[in-house]
Order: sequence, then C-alpha cells, then structure tokens
Amino acid sequence: MLALVGFLIIIVMMLLIFRSKALPAFCFAVLPIIGALICGFSLADISDFIGKGVGSTWQTAILFIFSVTYFGIMNDAGLFDKLVDGLVKKAGKNITLILIFTSIIAMIGHIDGAAATTYLITIPTMLPIYKKMHIRPTVLLLLCGAATGIMNLVPWGGPTIRAATTANVDATELWIKMIPMQIFGLVSLIGIAVYLGIVETKRL
Repeated sequence: MLALVGFLIIIVMMLLIFRSKALPAFCFAVLPIIGALICGFSLADISDFIGKGVGSTWQTAILFIFSVTYFGIMNDAGLFDKLVDGLVKKAGKNITLILIFTSIIAMIGHIDGAAATTYLITIPTMLPIYKKMHIRPTVLLLLCGAATGIMNLVPWGGPTIRAATTANVDATELWIKMIPMQIFGLVSLIGIAVYLGIVETKRL
C-alpha cells in the first residue's frame, strides 16, 4: 500500500510539474502529506515524520545553501572570469587543448554542485569557439555532462546529499571515502577530452 501510494505521488508530481500546473516546491511539500493521509496516518504522525526528516537533513541543507550562495556570489563578482579567459587564450587554435580546457572550466564551474552554474559558465564561453573551429557542439555537451557527474560527488552535491541522508551518515565523511574515485573520474575526463580532441582534429 505504502509503495503504491509513493509511486502514485511521484507520477502525479511529474505530471503537475511537466504540465506547469504546480510549482515543484508545492508538489514536494503538499503531495507527500496528502499521500500520508490516504495511507491512514494522523496529523500527529505526519508531524513526527517531518520532525525526524528535518532533524536528519538540516546539517546537509545548511552546507548546500552555503555552497550555492557562496559560489554564486563569487561567480557574480567575476572570480572565475580571469581564469576562464586565461585558459581560452592559452588554448589558441589547438583543438585538443580547447577540449581539455573545456573540461577544466566545467569542473571549476561545478564546484558549487549546481549544474545550472556549470552550463552558464562553460557553454556561453566555449560555444562560439567551437563554432569558429567547427568542433561539434555535442562534444561540448558531453564534456560538460561528464564534468557535472564527476563533480556532483562533492558533499553539497545532490547525489551525495541524498546518499548520505539515506544511509544516515555525514555527507562530508561519505565524500572523503569517494575522493579516490572522484580523482580517477577527473583524470578519465581529461583522457576523454584528449581522445575526442584527436578525433575532432582528424575529422577536420
């Protein structure tokens, strides 16, 4: 019964959001309460569920809010502009270097754990260069997506937060154990950029 109601809540939530019938915040806050009432839980039970949930996630939530706010302010202040401009100038017309620096810029852009920041920093900067050099834009998307997935392992990234909450462990402790894998992923991303650089150079 609980599983069925849970799946129904998810389906209704997706339909409402995709059809622009309700805001995500409304769906996340109200639909679970309706589902709990349907399952026969009292308001006191629901209040207890909310209290336990907030009690297990407030530290991670504060970390996430701080990271997004801090890196957002740093980005608006132009902290990354000089670094990005320097990397772009150094790449010149070397296709392989352009792809490597694309990966590095995407890594830096995703330090805050928010994909929107990554794409807003990387794509407007690199897409005109890709068009000028006739590099396929799908390569830019691939490198951005790969960098996003790897950098999402930071303690304030969505997947790490959800995994830590589910496992009832501290997000930072979980991330420390995943650092070797994250380093391997970043090295692999540079390797992919080099390989794609060779492929694009031959294609052109």
